[in-house]
Amino acid sequence: MADTNENSSPYSADPHFQQYYDQILASLTPQTIEYQTPTIDEIAQQISGYLRPSTDAQIRNRQRSTVQQRAATDVDAASRGMLPSTWVTDYKNRLSMQENSDIADIEAAYRAQLLQGVAARQQDEANRAYQIAMFNAQMRQAAEESAYGRAGDMYQIYLNGQHSGGGGSGGGSQDAVFQDDFDAFMQQFQQYAAGAMGNHILNDHPLNQPVLNFAGRTNFGGLK
Repeated sequence: MADTNENSSPYSADPHFQQYYDQILASLTPQTIEYQTPTIDEIAQQISGYLRPSTDAQIRNRQRSTVQQRAATDVDAASRGMLPSTWVTDYKNRLSMQENSDIADIEAAYRAQLLQGVAARQQDEANRAYQIAMFNAQMRQAAEESAYGRAGDMYQIYLNGQHSGGGGSGGGSQDAVFQDDFDAFMQQFQQYAAGAMGNHILNDHPLNQPVLNFAGRTNFGGLK
């Protein structure tokens, strides 16, 4: 039972009341959300999945540029009669060094985007997890409050039945009669409880008319 309900009624500790509460609460199925927060590795893989292709394309383009420049250098050197030449070799080495530097810059930009994306996604996931936890707590609390209210109604009918039965040896038979009606109530209650909780209409359901008005079908006299 929820802590907020434990001391809200003078009869909450009575085993009869607890029985009604437990059975009604067990019939309710709060519409909670199950969500598994992704790990950092999973988030990184997802973000890398759409960042990496463009990064690789940039690298390929840069490498292609170097190949074209080296080929153009060879053609120019051949036309000048400069092959073989230390100048040509040195120039090609400088082209390769510039390519490596440019590729390193591309990879650094990729890593920065990846880290930024992971951090933003982690924050989003934390907010989502908090909202889901709050929603689930509210749904569970709604179920507990609904069960508590109906258990109180049932228990009051039970008490009225005890008084009308006059106590003594009749108490046992009154208990049995009430239990039969309670079981009938629970069968009907279970038929709608899950859908009602999911649509937040539990408090407006006809079963809330004091507990089905089923007391009129008991042997408790004119209780309504």
